[in-house]
Amino acid sequence: MTETQAASNGEVWKLDLDHTRLPPLVEVRRWCGRVLVHLSEAHLSDVLLAAVEMLTNAYDHGGGARQVRLSHARRSCSVRIEVDDHTAERPRVVGSGRADQKRGRGVILLDRLADDWGTRDLPEGGGKCVWAVISCSGSQRVPCRSAGGLPQVTPRSAARVPSTTSADGTRWDV
Repeated sequence: MTETQAASNGEVWKLDLDHTRLPPLVEVRRWCGRVLVHLSEAHLSDVLLAAVEMLTNAYDHGGGARQVRLSHARRSCSVRIEVDDHTAERPRVVGSGRADQKRGRGVILLDRLADDWGTRDLPEGGGKCVWAVISCSGSQRVPCRSAGGLPQVTPRSAARVPSTTSADGTRWDV
């Protein structure tokens, strides 16, 4: 695993996982907690749960994860999670999400946690990116703590990649 820290120029936090065979769930949870220290406990818990579900799906259905990226839009108090994998197959609900089922709850859980989520093809010739946006305005969440000198974390520069705008006006690079 290779980690890239966010710089003050607005880069996202990146964790390369391309040559891992088993999902490094504990390591990814620790990494998320380390780079998102300014989130409230409830917001961070939801981000961690979504990230682990997305990562697990990448290993179970996507041939393994390539990279995990995080970015934080402070103005809208939202975190964007992106997980790249090796297949173009889109996530789908395989069950009803009932607790007595062994599978089929991950995408349902992601849909309930995230304000918005989706997929896009990777330009490198194969694979996809599954992304989710989780804001602090969800159930029992409080606004993010003041950053007090932490660098502003925003999506990648719009000069390098196309972008989209969420319903709340937040601009995300895609």
